[in-house]
Amino acid sequence: MRHVIVLSLLIFSWIIAIEAQQSAMFEHPVYFEDGQGNRDTVIIGGDTTAALGLNPEFGEIPLNTPFDSVFEVRTISEIEWWKSNPTFTKKYIGWSEKVFGFPVPCENIEFVRFVIHIKYLPLKVSWDSRLYKDSLCVLSSYLTSGAHAISIGPWTLSLNPEDENLAYCVAQHDSVILDIGQGLYPGNLYTDFVYDIEGGTTDTMLILQWDFDYSGSSLVCGEIVSTEDIQKINSPYQVYPNPSIDNIAIAWKDDKSKINDIKVYTANGQLFRNVLFEQSGPQEITINSINWISGVYFVTIIGDKFYFTQKIIKY
Repeated sequence: MRHVIVLSLLIFSWIIAIEAQQSAMFEHPVYFEDGQGNRDTVIIGGDTTAALGLNPEFGEIPLNTPFDSVFEVRTISEIEWWKSNPTFTKKYIGWSEKVFGFPVPCENIEFVRFVIHIKYLPLKVSWDSRLYKDSLCVLSSYLTSGAHAISIGPWTLSLNPEDENLAYCVAQHDSVILDIGQGLYPGNLYTDFVYDIEGGTTDTMLILQWDFDYSGSSLVCGEIVSTEDIQKINSPYQVYPNPSIDNIAIAWKDDKSKINDIKVYTANGQLFRNVLFEQSGPQEITINSINWISGVYFVTIIGDKFYFTQKIIKY
């Protein structure tokens, strides 16, 4: 009878913990599959109230048991990454902070690392790219094997030549299939990460990193992300030509909504230009961009009850 009571209390506590679990500001599953069809799933995301360590309120449960001997994926925080005996989780909600000067309200979410034990390659990684296509705040997020290659991209030398083969803009891909010699290799950079597996032995893990980046912030997605207008449906505002060379025109037909400001931001979210104008009904203004450095910019129109942002490329 006593055992029944103890078990009932444990189940009750478990139910209470589940009911108290919070939903993060942004989260979604990432799916993994090995060469024999074995599957595993982890959940990643971010929230402004998340701590750098473990966040049980978001469902982060510590895992210290050995990895499955065939296939298993876990996440690890930056704090735990450097420990000799780290704590892993199946769900990781990273801390996030405001992106200063960005055209729309955004949070810069902490990156997350995947620690993978896999016996049968290749490895398939899948996700819902629509979550990233629809948001400026994560539009430039990417998957990489270089956990320290923050500047990885087509115009830079990475810390390891193999990293260049694994830098996928997640807004432009739904999945990737990875194998040794195709940007995937045991350990990470010049360090092997060896952890316990079932059966009382150890093995070297694969390491992947998922970087949450707001639009235009990473070289991986800087020129890869679609240049389609990022705007509200049926918006009366136009910014053209795109790409541009010497001048950028801003036109609008709606004279009912008062425009308070027109701003231009750089790819990293810093304010680049305040456009001075006087609104007097439907009109068009032209901005001279001949001396601008080539790259990605965002033109934002701010009104009383709306905002409109369009990404442009300056050649």
